[in-house]
Amino acid sequence: MKVASMTTLVAVVGAMAMAACSSPDDTGPEPDSATIEPGPPVDTEPAEDPEAPWVRLDAAPSSRTEVAAATLGTQIYVVGGFGPDGSTVSTVEILDTETGEWSEGPELPVGLNHAMAVSAAGTIFVIGGYGGFVTDISMEVYRLEDDTWQAMAPMPEGRAAAAVAAVDDTVYVAGGMGADEGHSHSLVEDDMLVYDAAADTWSTTTGLPTPREHVAGAAVDGLVYVMGGREGAENLDTAEVYDPAADTWSSLAAMPTARSGLGVAAACEQHVIVVGGERIIEGEAGVYDEVEAYDVESGTWQTLPPLPTARHGLGVEAVGAGLYVLSGGPSPGIVVSAAAEVLDLSDLDGCS
Repeated sequence: MKVASMTTLVAVVGAMAMAACSSPDDTGPEPDSATIEPGPPVDTEPAEDPEAPWVRLDAAPSSRTEVAAATLGTQIYVVGGFGPDGSTVSTVEILDTETGEWSEGPELPVGLNHAMAVSAAGTIFVIGGYGGFVTDISMEVYRLEDDTWQAMAPMPEGRAAAAVAAVDDTVYVAGGMGADEGHSHSLVEDDMLVYDAAADTWSTTTGLPTPREHVAGAAVDGLVYVMGGREGAENLDTAEVYDPAADTWSSLAAMPTARSGLGVAAACEQHVIVVGGERIIEGEAGVYDEVEAYDVESGTWQTLPPLPTARHGLGVEAVGAGLYVLSGGPSPGIVVSAAAEVLDLSDLDGCS
């Protein structure tokens, strides 16, 4: 049976009828934000066919890429990113998945791109990110409290473009880019950062077996899944899972499509769904429209209908039987969109 929120959204829509973001070598020159040539926003229109696998929703109020997203109840918060002019923004916009309507949320205290957002302890946390164009890696953590952002204990070290997932009130930050002495950023190869949201304290634990960045993750049934990412200019099809109780990592069946700059969401307490991302093949870059679901019970991958708007640096959240894909760049670099699309997962095992 479809969830009510999904049925409502279909009815609403029917009625309405980085190559440039690639991580530079530690020894190479750092990009200068003044040299960035942002592309134009990409407009989107609602889909005319409400029975199509994907439904296009009203576009977000602003066009962005390299955003973070997290869900509180039936509302998805899309935070930060790059704006159309290439600037790093503090924008927060909220999609109500029951009505399909957008509203403005409380602005972040600072602009952030490539940040991480996660739901834990009954609220949303925004963690790390870049303050500039792959520069100024943040250690800061912000908690949503009474419609404002409250600064919490900072991370032991800055992180950006990392995977984040929460198990109960514990948040795990895996991989990503971290600051290094003498450099603005370098590939993180060491510990995973662990945040106790109740105590507002940080610790470290065993890091990714395959260090990488522009990676994404989600938690299902007490385990932390980390998918894809890249090392240097090489996209990876790596899929790994962390067991907090045993403090151990295990390798999973490889993703069908190697990618970085992807979005990941846990759905229906059984699936980890991988969406979009950047394509890097023999020095040529593009974006993916591929959507693939990993079944944590069978250990197998399944291909789902492709995104109507291929993109990277996007927000991906599952609410009920709906997979929501919001904002992101429809080509590498700072090209932005306000695309908002939802896939009905009711036919996926465990989602009916």
